[in-house]
Amino acid sequence: MKVLRKVTSVMLVIALAVTCANLNLRPKNVQAAEVDPVTNLSVTSYCDWTGKYLIYFTAPTTAEGYKVFVDDATQPVATITGSGGYVTNEQLSQITPGEHQMKVAAYVTVDGVEVLSEKVSKKFNKSVQTGVATDIPQIYIKSGNITGDYRAENDVSVTVVDQDGGSKGQACIDDEGAHPNAASFKTYADIVDSKSNIKIRGNTTAGQPKKAWNIKLSGKTSILGLPKGKKWNLLANSMDKSLMRDTLSYNFGLENGVKYTSQSRYVDVYLNGEFKGNYQLCEPVEAKSNRVETDAYNAENNDILLEVGTRNEPDVDHFTTGILRQTFDVNDPEKGDDLSDDEVNAKIDRARTFLNEFENVLRNNGDDLYEISRYIDIDTFVDFYIANELFKNVDFNFSSTRFYIKDNKLYAGPMWDLDLSSGNCKSSYYTDYYVNGDSAKGFRCRNLEYYKRLFKNAEFEALVKKRYYDLQFQIQNLYRNDSTAVNSINHLIETYGNSFERNYRDKSQFGAGWPIRYDDGYSYAAESGWQTWMDPINFLRDWLTRRNNWICQEFGIDDMAQAYEDSREWSENPTTAAPTTARPTTEAPTTKEHKPQDYYDSLVATDRNIALKGTASHVGKHREGKAENLNDGIINVWDNWDAVTVNGNEYKEGSFDIALDKAYDASTIDQVVVYWRTADNKFHPSNYKVQFGYNGEFRTVADVTSADFPTEGTNGSWNADGRFVVDTDFTKERLAQAGVDTVRIFVDTPSDYGFQAREVCVFAESPGKYPPDPTTAAPTTLAPTTLAPTTLAPTTEPPVDPTVVPTGETPVEPTVAPTDEPTKDQTVNPTDKKPTVKPSGGTKYSNIPGRATVIKAKKSAKKIKVTLKKLNRVSGYQIAVYKSKKNAKKNKKAIVKRYTITLNTKIKSKKFARIKKLYVRARAYAIITGKVYFGRWSAIKKAK
Repeated sequence: MKVLRKVTSVMLVIALAVTCANLNLRPKNVQAAEVDPVTNLSVTSYCDWTGKYLIYFTAPTTAEGYKVFVDDATQPVATITGSGGYVTNEQLSQITPGEHQMKVAAYVTVDGVEVLSEKVSKKFNKSVQTGVATDIPQIYIKSGNITGDYRAENDVSVTVVDQDGGSKGQACIDDEGAHPNAASFKTYADIVDSKSNIKIRGNTTAGQPKKAWNIKLSGKTSILGLPKGKKWNLLANSMDKSLMRDTLSYNFGLENGVKYTSQSRYVDVYLNGEFKGNYQLCEPVEAKSNRVETDAYNAENNDILLEVGTRNEPDVDHFTTGILRQTFDVNDPEKGDDLSDDEVNAKIDRARTFLNEFENVLRNNGDDLYEISRYIDIDTFVDFYIANELFKNVDFNFSSTRFYIKDNKLYAGPMWDLDLSSGNCKSSYYTDYYVNGDSAKGFRCRNLEYYKRLFKNAEFEALVKKRYYDLQFQIQNLYRNDSTAVNSINHLIETYGNSFERNYRDKSQFGAGWPIRYDDGYSYAAESGWQTWMDPINFLRDWLTRRNNWICQEFGIDDMAQAYEDSREWSENPTTAAPTTARPTTEAPTTKEHKPQDYYDSLVATDRNIALKGTASHVGKHREGKAENLNDGIINVWDNWDAVTVNGNEYKEGSFDIALDKAYDASTIDQVVVYWRTADNKFHPSNYKVQFGYNGEFRTVADVTSADFPTEGTNGSWNADGRFVVDTDFTKERLAQAGVDTVRIFVDTPSDYGFQAREVCVFAESPGKYPPDPTTAAPTTLAPTTLAPTTLAPTTEPPVDPTVVPTGETPVEPTVAPTDEPTKDQTVNPTDKKPTVKPSGGTKYSNIPGRATVIKAKKSAKKIKVTLKKLNRVSGYQIAVYKSKKNAKKNKKAIVKRYTITLNTKIKSKKFARIKKLYVRARAYAIITGKVYFGRWSAIKKAK
């Protein structure tokens, strides 16, 4: 009996506990307020596609989460975080197919105990079958009503679910390049946002049956590993039946220098219980953090995001420049809470003024790439052109063609809206797109006025051709059948082919049912004859092949197979040059020492403290032949020589001209060295210009900022002595067949104080009288826009040669007589070991630039500022950044490779912030008659 009573007591306790649980009774120590239940519960089944049931409701204000039950079960089948959560068919595996009750209870935790609200129920049908379309991330959207007005916003719930097995670590491309597949994937966390809104997006695409959407989340969120943002685009690619053009072109831009181009991910989209097909989730083009990172919403600067405008849309600010009559829409800033109408209008006015100045240079000085580079970023203009021209963007120069001004320089990009590109255009509508019936032929992107004029500059065109050669590995991998590259047709088919097929599969077979040949009025689809989802992809592969063949032919790239191999080697090993690059057999010295036989002119000022207002001329004392070595300091004894001084608080501008004792042929000038002091310290920085003049006409050869010199003393005191060297490498072709009889230095911006100039020394290869003797052949035989081989400086000590006298001795008449014939262009073949040109004087000059020198590499957060030493007769420099000294020594796995034509270059990458130590190398290159020659890599410089 005792045993029976004990058993009975235990059973009573268990029964009481179960009863308390079912009645939601709380222990005495849990006396919290009642938990409000959910309302407006609904269940949307996507089981036939992905095996998921999406649960929507209006949430109470106090809930921590929600328990999901089925029928009268006491144990939940799932716990969800909010409206838009889901349960899977796998979680319902014990439930028979047919009608059931889905029940949801909110809960809070009190003293470690979960307290549930009343359960709210909704009928749903458990499906007989389970779909398997979970091989790609999914976005589920729930909306009570979506209006057809594409400007109207609709409140929705958005749920983002990663693919089965996870996609974290999957091959992708971002602003730091391509990332190969990881060994194992992890799943990105679900995103559930019940307070989002969407609206139909696009202009032409807004009228298509398959709608594209703009999504605005309730807060900034990272989706599928993309940088955080509040606004997102869902591109339908409805007019691109391959579904690939935007992805391939955006990724190509991201990999190759088109800054801030949108990153994207493919997703399957489900809306209100229907499968809507394959979409491209991507970042919108906007001037925000993690997007186009300009400071456009700062009223004090000139940063602005612009789009070539032709539509004159309402509620969009736009303006037209005054010289080339280019119309731009203002994307950012917008008038509103952040900036007032007056502040935005002021930024627009400043942008118009800046662009007018740039256009004036293009119109009047278009052969001067140095002057042009003061206004635009040459690298992005080259890369942006190549990406758009390769894909032959239909809308280039019409819409979606963007530029931005940042830190008072114009940049090209980012990429956008290339669904109508790569031959995907209706021949009867885009009649000018076809050349003799072939859309793969013809240049499309030179119609934009800026590019039309830039391509008149031979050096810019040579940079484009050289860059195109270097990109052949990436370009050909877009379409090659054997390609394993991340950004390739092959990779997209392998990774997303099932989703592409579902996009066109009939709805009766659980596809989206979009037609493969729908006549949208613009694309090639209606006249294509395509039958399957692979047909438009095969068309794209064939078109890109023919397009690259045609451009290579136009650019003189005859051996595309060799270009592929060379550019592959270059992309994997930066020390390997393209086949047009001739490699030096000996290392060139980093500095050039001037020898006594070099001709020079040393001018020393004789008047002290002459206050100048405006421009004045001064003829200095000439000291020809007194400077023995540039590195010795020449004549730099301040106590023994007077100076011309431009000073005085009352004078805001000042300049002086120093007349040379004779007129030079400017193309023979090697260096101009200016010894001076600047009176303005860090509180009063000024900008100066150095110009060459002849017969009263001046051309800028260099800019210099006094802040670059060390500062001494207090405000207003003289800075430390400075020596500024103008290497006229960039002026050779620009000043060819021009004279110089005056060196001018002047203040380019207002200064409270001024500067002292003690001495100006001019070094040249020969006396180079100007104008030349008509009986003597001109030293320059090429047009001003082409670097003449005869003007190349020796990059090493002149080799031992019977016709060359050793240094320090009196020159002997050369055994090779001068010729009246102009020197012929030297053709450089890939097999040439050491191409040289031989001037009429007999001395050999190598085409190879000297070895570059990295003077300073300064690291801060996400950028590195690199300062290079200037070399003679180079077209520009290439900079490589590495994360280890070992990689830098081997010139492998560079994080960033950047071309530049300036000596001070800022390189930005988000990856820099995650790496403590960075190492920098650089090398110079020269473009000569369309060929490119690289110098040796510099020594390694650690970024500090």
